[in-house]
Order: sequence, then C-alpha cells, then structure tokens
Amino acid sequence: MWYTSIDQDQFRTYTKQEARIALAYWQSVRIDYLCENQSNQPLFKQKIGYYTRKSKQLLKEVITDLSNQEGITKELTQLDFEYTLDCLDLSFTNLEKRISCSKFGEEMTDDILAVEKEMEFLKQRIEITPGDSLLEEYDRGVYLLYECMLLADRANSHEHKIKSEIQHRLDSVLKLMRPSFRKTQKHCKNYIAHLGLETKQEHALINQYTVDLCGMFEAMFEAAKLTRITFKTARLLASEFSTEAEVHLWNDKINEASAITQNRLICVNMQRASNLLEALS
Repeated sequence: MWYTSIDQDQFRTYTKQEARIALAYWQSVRIDYLCENQSNQPLFKQKIGYYTRKSKQLLKEVITDLSNQEGITKELTQLDFEYTLDCLDLSFTNLEKRISCSKFGEEMTDDILAVEKEMEFLKQRIEITPGDSLLEEYDRGVYLLYECMLLADRANSHEHKIKSEIQHRLDSVLKLMRPSFRKTQKHCKNYIAHLGLETKQEHALINQYTVDLCGMFEAMFEAAKLTRITFKTARLLASEFSTEAEVHLWNDKINEASAITQNRLICVNMQRASNLLEALS
C-alpha cells in the first residue's frame, strides 16, 4: 500500500485533510442536487447558505494545515483542494442557471465540461498513487463510468463499436464496485491502523469505516447499474415503434431513479467524511 511508507503523523494529517476536502466536495454536489430537485421548497435558500458556509470553512481549515504536510500527501491534498475549489466555484456560479434548466427540462451545457474536468482530476490522482488500494480502484471505476457517459453522447457514429466499448466498460465498473467484504474489511483495517490511534478508538473507527466504505461502493454500483439500464432502454426507445408518451414516461422514471441514486451517493460520501473528521478531531 502506498501509504505504508508515510509517517503516521503525516498520514493522520492527510486523512483529516482528505476528509475535509471530500465533505466540501460532496456539499457542492448537494448544492447542485438541491437546485435540480428542491428549489421550490421553503428551506431551499437556507440549505444552500448552510452548505456554502460549511464548505468554505472546511477549505479554510485545509489551507491552515497544508503547511504541516510534505511529500506525496501534500501533493494529493493540493490536487484535491484545487479541484474541489473549482467545483464549489462552479456550483455557486451556476445556481440560477441550474434551477432554470431543471424547471424547463433543459440540460446543463457545463455538465459535460465538468465530467471531463473530473476525469482529468481522477487520472492525475491515479497516476500519483499506485493502484494497490481499494480507494484507487474506486477512482478507476468512477473514471470508467464517466467514459461511458461521454461515449454514449457519440453513440450515433460507429454505433456498434461504441456500444461494445460502453458495455465492456460498464462490466468493468460493476466488477470494481463489488469488492468482497473480506477485501473491504482488510483495506479498512490496514488503512485505519496506519493512523496510529489508541486501540479502542482504532477498533471503533475500523468498524465504522468498513460500514461507510461498503455503502460508498454499493451506491456507486447502483449508479453503474442505472447507467447500463438507461443506455439499453434508450436504444430501444429510439426505434420508430416508440410513441412520444412512452418516451416521456421513460424520461420521468429515469430522472426519478437518477435523483434517488444521486442522493444516496451524496449521503454515503458525506457520512464517510464526517465520521473520519469526528474520529480524528
């Protein structure tokens, strides 16, 4: 594991920094989700304000502790920080636009660019750390899933070839997002043990981290399954035998399922980061 060569104090600081940044990132995703699904609810503005303040505070804390880091952990923290800061800026900038697009059923033109930026970010992370950690496997799975989304946009050209490429990538994602419980538990034990915590605290965090990581992988597995279903049914509905009513009903069902899946992804990832921060405070 790449982190075993890292001093425990440095690794503990890095883990806390990573949790802060992850929580700030998923709060930016929560802001986008609220704009798309809850903009007409009474507490909408208060929720946006809350997540905005919390995210900014978390990133301020990251900046404060960055001077205490060195080597690969500092490099990873800076990479994560800069990417998340861009995400937050984009969320704040596009608030009204995202609300408007959601109301009128229009696509956000910036979303494809955002996917490409996240893919570049994931690629950089994967290059920095060797692929011998469960979290690196997760990153690779997310990267492949985004590749599927971009390929699907080009499905009209070289359709058979692209269809095969998408199916192959989705199969790989589903496999990556279903690690065995033993593998997940082993990763969590090794990861948390390197934090140098007291025995009682270490055991409690291993158990919690295992639960959180299982939830994270399961949520992304469901997202990959939904992507596969969407791709397959979209091809069927594109035929001349589908009525406008059928297409409209399908769109409604997919949008509803996507909102549920996205909400679960946000919740499990925010919970993982929050639990780590609480344990390391």
